[in-house]
Amino acid sequence: MSNLLTICGFAFMINVFLHFYIKSFQGICSTDYWEEIFTYDESKKPITRKEVLLAGTVRNSQPYLIIGIPTVYRIYNDTPAVYITKTLESLITPLTDQDKKTVQIIIFIADENPIRRRYLYELIKNNFEKELWEGLINIIGAPRRFYLPLNNIPVTLGDSKERVYWRSKQCLDYVFMFDYIHNQSKYYMHIEDDVVAKSEYYEIVKHKISFSDIQRESLLPWNQKKVLIKEAWVVKNFYISGFIGCLIPSTYLQTMAAFIKILYYEAPVDLIYPQLIDLMKIKIEQHESLFTHIGFQSSSLGT
Repeated sequence: MSNLLTICGFAFMINVFLHFYIKSFQGICSTDYWEEIFTYDESKKPITRKEVLLAGTVRNSQPYLIIGIPTVYRIYNDTPAVYITKTLESLITPLTDQDKKTVQIIIFIADENPIRRRYLYELIKNNFEKELWEGLINIIGAPRRFYLPLNNIPVTLGDSKERVYWRSKQCLDYVFMFDYIHNQSKYYMHIEDDVVAKSEYYEIVKHKISFSDIQRESLLPWNQKKVLIKEAWVVKNFYISGFIGCLIPSTYLQTMAAFIKILYYEAPVDLIYPQLIDLMKIKIEQHESLFTHIGFQSSSLGT
């Protein structure tokens, strides 16, 4: 796989990276929001925002932070498990009225089963109707035509066909979310649907961002003059492992989506993501964990 990653890395950096990185600064045209093409399906037909927004009010101004949550109905041996309401309650409860104007939660219902999708939609809609109306929560879903082939793809890493299918779809789920959310906020944080946040999570995130963004005075050793130096950063992790609690400037999301899409069936997203970090020579900062995992039933059970 390392050789493939090297080849794909060079191709990606030359043919994809510059295109998406430059495009990331173009911003949003609010008047054409609904008709905006944010991605394409397998046959290169466009997908617009109005096709995928299932519920929630579109705000007139960009939030400071978008929290993205993919969710599925978990079931194994006829035993269901749904944690999304607890996750959302932990995210929303600590927010002040002012905080709610600067945060948005995008929930991606990724379940393939239409009955289960409907169940999750109704569950969120019935429990968070006010938040949907205010635009604090939006629910999105991907059309089936978006997905690249998931059947009859190469089996890698010694995984079963079922697990290769599951992890490949998860990669494409992330691609869809990143393309949709790209440039919709200043920062993006990714979490899963079976964690709960610490009550002070947003205050800590804002503080860490401000600390990195602030222009700080530093003495130049040769003339002792004060100059302003801005500390550069790209990724901050607020969880002990994986993609949970990963905080990224949203301008990088489309670049990440393009890279994951290249390797979607080669490896799980948790292994692809570090390869991109290495290629881009990105700085990673590890911070205290702001989330507790509460899920006892993984969405991958049975694979």
